[in-house]
Amino acid sequence: MSETQQDAKEAFLEYIRTHKSKGTAKSYKCGFQKFEQWIGKNANEILEQRRKDMESRDPMKLRRFHDLIEQFHKELIEKQGKSPNTARTTSIGVVQFFNYWCVPVKVSFQTEMTRKTAIPEATDFRKMYALADLRGKVVLSLGLDLAWRIGDVISLRKADIPDLDLECPLQIERITQKEKEFSSTFLSCETVQLLKAYLPTLREDNEFLFQTKSNGSHVDDENLNGAIQDLGFKSGFCDKKGKVLNGRNKQKNFTWHSFRKAFLTVATQLGIENDQKCLLVGKSLEKGQSMETYIGDPKLKNAFLAIRNALALTKTQDVAIKNEEIENLKATVVQLSKEALNKDTEIKTLREKIAELDFTQKTQHKTIMNMDEDLAEIKTKLGIKEKFRPD
Repeated sequence: MSETQQDAKEAFLEYIRTHKSKGTAKSYKCGFQKFEQWIGKNANEILEQRRKDMESRDPMKLRRFHDLIEQFHKELIEKQGKSPNTARTTSIGVVQFFNYWCVPVKVSFQTEMTRKTAIPEATDFRKMYALADLRGKVVLSLGLDLAWRIGDVISLRKADIPDLDLECPLQIERITQKEKEFSSTFLSCETVQLLKAYLPTLREDNEFLFQTKSNGSHVDDENLNGAIQDLGFKSGFCDKKGKVLNGRNKQKNFTWHSFRKAFLTVATQLGIENDQKCLLVGKSLEKGQSMETYIGDPKLKNAFLAIRNALALTKTQDVAIKNEEIENLKATVVQLSKEALNKDTEIKTLREKIAELDFTQKTQHKTIMNMDEDLAEIKTKLGIKEKFRPD
């Protein structure tokens, strides 16, 4: 047996740690260990059995682990009392182990809709913001701007931030890590001002926006969740582990996903178009729709401004957005005035042409009348001559 085979599970987990979040790696490790205990074999033995099954081409052997994983998933729910989503997450770790070693097993699990994520209101976020230091304020403001999943935020680099001297809100785009969907959204004036103060405090030898203290990497999802839950605890919104104790969010969890939920909830309340919401947060558009329709569309920017106005963390943000709206209205008035002036000019030109045509018509009419008079006079003279002509 090769060295790689001897370390089958560790090689798999090392790959996950490198390419996925810390939370995902922890979940896959726990899930696969449970599967090892349940089946009574270690990772090396499981991998060896799967390879033999693949080589046999026997239909029953080929689906052996498909049936075993389905049974494992079922027992997690029925015998161990796990929720469908917990059982699904645990089982996915096993499926990913086979995928990593290129001996895939196709198994699908149903997802149960849950409502365990707390959705704070703007007032809840404002209380946290009032207690936060500069880094905490950046985290809160940026979280409400982007409404991306946590993996997309913790991996942000300083180079990803647009030129902060440009007029805000500033457009920022990304292909999301989990869904591989395109997101085109903005940084609010509030966030821009915070970043101007925050960026100079970062170490130059680390390229990330949210840096670790010990190395050149970025913080993990557990660290960032801990940071916002600490602010939630200090403001009285949740306990130290992020569990909300009172109000409409009682017993729900305050996590990074709460920013995404809050953003989308407000967007829905404001009647923002579904495809605009999807493009802002990085979800797939409706079938047949193209992102090209929305990128650069002023409506997308206005949708973002409306949402962030409702979730403004400071009065300064609210004023900045109102000023933006006022400037947009002024620009509209100027444009309408220009259009009205152009219409007046067109009408004046048409009137002049009509007057000119009317004058020409009158002149021609007078000429015809003069010609009629001359013709009548000629006829009269001819009549006289005929009368006095000798026979």
